[in-house]
Amino acid sequence: MQSSLFTYGTLMVPEIIQALLGRQPQAKPATLDGFRRYLLLDANYPGIKTQVDNRVSGLIYYQLSQNDLDILNDFEGEPYELKPVSATLISGEGVSTFAYIIKEQFENLLSDQDWSLEEFMALHKDNFIREYHGFI
Repeated sequence: MQSSLFTYGTLMVPEIIQALLGRQPQAKPATLDGFRRYLLLDANYPGIKTQVDNRVSGLIYYQLSQNDLDILNDFEGEPYELKPVSATLISGEGVSTFAYIIKEQFENLLSDQDWSLEEFMALHKDNFIREYHGFI
């Protein structure tokens, strides 16, 4: 069975998804309403949780296998759970997909700062890839 996944953080980076899955899955830009993206404390990657009147931009990857999801589950780790969500493509089309949401018992790991892809790419990407070299 093939699945899709809304990504909103480091998995949007082509080098990271390629290193994890050994390929670049088909992707489309999308948004997720009713969520906010936070920087995790003492980290340079994000988590999302529900928050009314907020929107998170990201990518939906398509045609992910169960093996792909197993790899991504290991990468995301204990603080995240894969949950069904409704995202919106840039075209306005609604899409049922999945996203990694921070588990309620780990919400204390979220800072009060928004996470920025641009800042991550400019300041943290190379270190992140080095830190996770054994994994990705």
